[in-house]
Amino acid sequence: MKRNTTLLLILMAWSFSAFAIEVYPVAHFFKRADIKNIQVSPDGEHVSAVIVRDKEKLAAILNISNPLKPEIVRTFKPPKHEFVSAAFWANNDRLLFTTEERQTSLTSPRGTGKIYAGNIDGSHRNQIAGRQKNKTNTFVMGILDMARSNDDEIIISATKPGHSKMQVVWLNVNTGKTRLIATSPFLAAGTQFTIDHNQQVRFASSQEEDTTHQLIKYRANNDADWADFSHPFKGDIFIRGFDKTNRYAYIISNDHTQFGLYQYDTQNNQFKQLLTDPISSISGLIWDNDKTELLAAQFHVGGPNLKFLNENHFKAQLQQHLSTAFPDDWVTITSMSKNMDRAGVLVSSDTNPGSLFLWDKESNRLIPLGPMLPQIDPKTMSEQKAIVVTTRDGINLHGYLTYRPDLELKNRPMVVVVHGGPHGPYDTWGWSPETQLFANRGYLVMQINYRGSGGFGEQFEKSGYKKWGAEMQDDITDATRWAINQGLADPKRVCLYGASYGGYATLAGLTKEPNLYQCGFAFVGVYDLNLMFQSGDIQRRKSGQYFLNQALGTDPEDRKNRSPISHVSKIKAPLFVAHGKKDDRADVRHYYKLSEALDRA
Repeated sequence: MKRNTTLLLILMAWSFSAFAIEVYPVAHFFKRADIKNIQVSPDGEHVSAVIVRDKEKLAAILNISNPLKPEIVRTFKPPKHEFVSAAFWANNDRLLFTTEERQTSLTSPRGTGKIYAGNIDGSHRNQIAGRQKNKTNTFVMGILDMARSNDDEIIISATKPGHSKMQVVWLNVNTGKTRLIATSPFLAAGTQFTIDHNQQVRFASSQEEDTTHQLIKYRANNDADWADFSHPFKGDIFIRGFDKTNRYAYIISNDHTQFGLYQYDTQNNQFKQLLTDPISSISGLIWDNDKTELLAAQFHVGGPNLKFLNENHFKAQLQQHLSTAFPDDWVTITSMSKNMDRAGVLVSSDTNPGSLFLWDKESNRLIPLGPMLPQIDPKTMSEQKAIVVTTRDGINLHGYLTYRPDLELKNRPMVVVVHGGPHGPYDTWGWSPETQLFANRGYLVMQINYRGSGGFGEQFEKSGYKKWGAEMQDDITDATRWAINQGLADPKRVCLYGASYGGYATLAGLTKEPNLYQCGFAFVGVYDLNLMFQSGDIQRRKSGQYFLNQALGTDPEDRKNRSPISHVSKIKAPLFVAHGKKDDRADVRHYYKLSEALDRA
């Protein structure tokens, strides 16, 4: 009965349109954004952005003294082989930007750990942090505090040659000189710090070298000794900052029995739940301008869902006002001027890859700054509809169907898109180039958050451990059959597609359910679970070895039985396989071994 009701709602929401939708070139979906990352200067007179010109990503400054006619007045180009990744204001006159680079033409961009700076008038351009020739190198791990007590310094976390531990330092935005604030209590390079509004480093968190267990230290101020921090939650927690009094810390729990946002009293050692959701973990937070008051938390199931702590704050009211103006979109206030009279606004959705605006309080207008992907018309894209599928053993799985609105939702050819990871990532509501590409071609697209996915709590994620090719695969099978039984998908035209773990699941699906799928496309997949203990970057770390034992099990024979290369003789459907020869995560030997097994079969 529940499933029929769900189907009826989907059919009602997907009323057939009278217009025909244009089929876009493939490249349209995957081009770089023309403009992104807009940040309003503290005085509200300028906006910074990352723009693409001649295939290069640059930092740009727009003059908005006349908000109706924003004008690019300055651009900053990083050194050769580097691309601007983000830009932000140090003060009203000085812009900072970080960069990323590709190690080869085949690899994904990675952060360089560098920060560059330049003035609005184009003067005093220099590198203020990161590796440099003939200089002491500071590798930037993160920016911790832009709400400084002065305009000449920001607080960053960094590593330095000759130092075995990460540090928290003041960084001068003009000279690049640093002043030490604190040193990590851990040897690990991945330490996460939490500082209060008096620039006291209060929390440090890392992982044990030999395991994936979280370690947390706490202290009252920079002069106090570090001590172990204990909490009542199962699994990892995330410490996200302090209130204006510096007494209370905000903590996110991923423990499904104690989901949500908590306030931790550092004086009384007590936890108080502030916000929670019965299904979804927190995917984002909204702060006031100075990051001294937490206003709302975002939950993700079915689409963005904001829950407010203070609805009466000016920024919270602006958020609600803008959300009312865009009821079908997700509105993000990217930045605000100090007196909150101007704000950068990003409007995006499942059909909209992003449109950027400037909000001006005096005129109460939203001035367009441009679409991120101008070649995409959101009106011609396909909406995501949230679904719930109950598995054979009674677990409710959350997912999405995406489908062109001008085609009848009945007996459609379907692509089941399996997300990678698998432990941690999850499918959410929002713009997806892959999903929109398939839907634009007329396919019904299904995404399902099988057990083991992130976003639904520590317990749900770990319930997928040692279940690769077993219950995790059954979840994908059950979701596929649900769509067929509802009459949405044509049982003779269903294809599996995925990358990384999605590639594994594609092969596992074709071998375990040879009569269910009519084709498969596996991209950079892992096909031999025992090979994961011998190659790829995960097994090189002790913590990675521990994770593999936890997720895949310690029995080589069991892992062999759950490896698709052991069962390729069962495949009936056409299969397309793609792999990167230099892939560091899914070693190309997975492809070679699969190829050899297919040849033998």
